[in-house]
Amino acid sequence: MPMNQQILLASRPDVVARTENFRLVETPVPQPGEGQVLLRTCTCRSTPTCVRAWTT
Repeated sequence: MPMNQQILLASRPDVVARTENFRLVETPVPQPGEGQVLLRTCTCRSTPTCVRAWTT
């Protein structure tokens, strides 16, 4: 079964984000239900402004 990988924020960075501030979580890919679709995200980009907004 394919696995879904998520990089989650484990703790808020003090100033500079470090590896310890994130954790990798793997879960099974869900099966789409009636009227739903399943998409695969190939790339993801975040800007420093977005990161600051998410962590505050």
